[in-house]
Amino acid sequence: MHTQREDTLPWYRQFWPWFIISIPALTIVAAMITITIAVKTDDGLVVDDYYKEGLAINENKQLVKNAAALEISAELSLDENGMIQARLPENVAALPFLMLTLTHPGDASKDLELPLANVGNALFTSKDPLTGTGINWHVVITPPDTDWKLNGRWHPDAMSSIQIAPST
Repeated sequence: MHTQREDTLPWYRQFWPWFIISIPALTIVAAMITITIAVKTDDGLVVDDYYKEGLAINENKQLVKNAAALEISAELSLDENGMIQARLPENVAALPFLMLTLTHPGDASKDLELPLANVGNALFTSKDPLTGTGINWHVVITPPDTDWKLNGRWHPDAMSSIQIAPST
């Protein structure tokens, strides 16, 4: 005769109920960790006001077209002391300074905006040496009145100098 085995242990001493309860419990813990990470960390958009930047695209294209119409280009380089030098054509030699914006490709907190002083003969230079020569910068050069604009990419460690011309 076969006798049926009776389970004498209470449910909380069994393996399977705890295994089944652990699945939703671990899901809740993982969700809480995910929410904590999402709240405490910042996405860090490269451009904070992306909507306004999007609207300004047409204006930026017009500034590049103005540079092309004026036949403005620039040769950007570092001198022996690490100062940034920009050589432009003679038709901009009378400008007192230029604004050079170096945008970091992934971290907006490392962006630089530097005035380049006119030192004569259409040569403009920075007053401080460039730090971060190992970065592939996005370069923007504009005059004080922002009538035109030049864009380019520059990795100072890889290229000692670059020629930036308007691309329309």
